[in-house]
Amino acid sequence: MVTTMKVKKKSTKQRHQAHAASARHVATIVRIRKSTVKPAGGGAFTTEPIQQGSLLGFYAGGRCSYEQLPVGERRNYVMDGEAGGRDAYDPEGRLKLASGKIVNVHGWQPEQWESLEEDGIEWIGGRACWTRFINHGTSAFLNASICTTIERFGRSHAIYANRDILAGEELFFSYGKAWWKSRGLQPADPSRDYILCSRG
Repeated sequence: MVTTMKVKKKSTKQRHQAHAASARHVATIVRIRKSTVKPAGGGAFTTEPIQQGSLLGFYAGGRCSYEQLPVGERRNYVMDGEAGGRDAYDPEGRLKLASGKIVNVHGWQPEQWESLEEDGIEWIGGRACWTRFINHGTSAFLNASICTTIERFGRSHAIYANRDILAGEELFFSYGKAWWKSRGLQPADPSRDYILCSRG
């Protein structure tokens, strides 16, 4: 007679603790450098493989929707969602480089990011974190998704791997059509060089 052992299902608290541990680990393996999207500034890259379903981190920031901001102060760092959006605009934040140097990258143009000789390893700020550097990608480039409700990860605006991610890849999730329409902008994809590199 063959017996099977029941695997005890994790409690909600245990699942959320595991997700939080995943986010803490990913924060240590992400590097910030010039995005592969030419018009963009900084981008977030992983230095280790990440398994599908893993929590990458939370889109941190003050609660605020794009429409709530005064016309002259609307920010491109706002992501709408449950219980109010998150505004990762962080004027006091700074990028810590691998050497330990602290750099103010606010307002940097793509050319300035190109000239950065070392990677950023941490975003030092009071309201945002490294996830503010994850750029938009269309379906062909998506490797992450954002969950704007609290049920799955215990907090809203959770960003997770929607497929296995290779070491060296830049992270992308979709900002959504409404994001681009509200700002009168058109999205851009990574460069052809990145496409060829990704395909080996």
